[in-house]
Amino acid sequence: MAASILSRALGGLKRPAVSLLDRTYTYEELLATARRVSKNLAANRAKEDECVGILAESGPDYVVATWATWLSGRVAVPLSPSYPNKELGYFVQNCEAVKLLHSRSLATRAAELTGLVGVEPAIVDVEGSGDSGRVALLEQDHREDIEEALGRIDSDDGALVVYTSGTTGKPKGALHTHGSLEYQMRSMTEAWRWRESDKILHCLPLHHIHGIVNALYCPHFNSAHVRFLASPFSPERVWESLAVDDEISVFMGVPTMYAYLLSHLEGLSSSEPGERGNDHAKYARAAEKLRLTVSGSSACPVTVMERWEDISGGVLLERYGMSETGMILSNPYNTQERLVGTVGKPMPYVEVETSEEGELLVKSKCMMKGYYGMPEETEAAFVQLGHKGLYFKTGDCVELNEDSGVYTVKGRMSADIIKHKGYKVSALDVENVLLSHGGIKECAVVGIDHDLFGQAIVAVVVKVARASKSGSLDTLADLRAFCKDHLADYQIPQRVEFVDEIPRNAMGKVNKKELASKLL
Repeated sequence: MAASILSRALGGLKRPAVSLLDRTYTYEELLATARRVSKNLAANRAKEDECVGILAESGPDYVVATWATWLSGRVAVPLSPSYPNKELGYFVQNCEAVKLLHSRSLATRAAELTGLVGVEPAIVDVEGSGDSGRVALLEQDHREDIEEALGRIDSDDGALVVYTSGTTGKPKGALHTHGSLEYQMRSMTEAWRWRESDKILHCLPLHHIHGIVNALYCPHFNSAHVRFLASPFSPERVWESLAVDDEISVFMGVPTMYAYLLSHLEGLSSSEPGERGNDHAKYARAAEKLRLTVSGSSACPVTVMERWEDISGGVLLERYGMSETGMILSNPYNTQERLVGTVGKPMPYVEVETSEEGELLVKSKCMMKGYYGMPEETEAAFVQLGHKGLYFKTGDCVELNEDSGVYTVKGRMSADIIKHKGYKVSALDVENVLLSHGGIKECAVVGIDHDLFGQAIVAVVVKVARASKSGSLDTLADLRAFCKDHLADYQIPQRVEFVDEIPRNAMGKVNKKELASKLL
């Protein structure tokens, strides 16, 4: 169960669990505070899978709020402080949260939000939980309280609601049980060889499954150490953190993060004398010492993968998963066996099939219980495959290499598969080619309705500031001329829009439906 994180924490109380800035918190300190906070939630539940909203910055308060929610027998619903109150209000009301746990630093936001939706707030403050500002420790009777609370939790009990990113519609709350979360953590532990001695530098938002389960729950499931990087994300601070802390062994990020890290490093010429050149060498060594670097949440451009390999000596491990399912596919742990541009094979405890249309279908022990309060949407998300049982419809088109057994994601059936001139064109394939042009910093390829073609292929491009060795890129003709050497004629964009920035959500994803609508 996800509560097994807490069981394991009881077995390693003195181990470091979380660090932020210059402060490290042990599992004992966080458990003691979580027990105290849980007492404010311990009144009888009004219904099964009762929810508690969590509004906290990345750090110990967030962890404590989650653990306290579980100890009270309720479901944790992480909320992003970066979202406006109107959107947070939708989440809180949709899951029918009975209370909002928040860090002291977000008291004003919490008061505004609870006033808007009528939910009772409660402060979580790890630093102020003990006498004279010291973090409280566990007494024997406290430990017995925790063990008793854990004994009341069943694997089928709800544990976590993760809201989908909403890139294809209104966000839905994927309800995971303690059992489904445990299988997710076991799956990643086996596939990626997590161990107690690991330390991860955590830079991801804590309201999506990538940052929550992959980068926080999984290390804590293994009694490992999570070091949070204070917001906002900064390439220089990430590099410096990796360089000065030799214990950091794992880093996970979205493709945009790796692109920014590489751009910062490449700006520090290794041949340049003085401090900048020294930093380049120092940061490159920091990349080499990491035993595991994972990219996910959106497709990682091949150029980013190759540039990372050049500086680190190892290819990024790209994986594929969803809020509803956890991780589904992964490249192997062994860097020599990874195939750039693919997302590998099914994770442990996961079975996959492919529909006639190429859609990836999934059945696993890591699967959500359903969309919270949405039985019709839940039923529509699954398909019965004869005697094989129910499979979740991912909405993503994949291609299986029969020889190697690995999968390549071609994109969302609804947004990334462009039906042009009778062909099905993968927007991701076109994007990978465009990103190989030295003059393109970012791009997004979308399809828009066209009377003659069915859909026209449109490239939205952000150019690099410096001159490119790949040639000029000022017009559609320039872009099409470059593509002719790499793409079939029917894959080449018919239109290009040069922009200063492509809007992305907190996980680095582009809402392509929204982007396409602006191009009409």
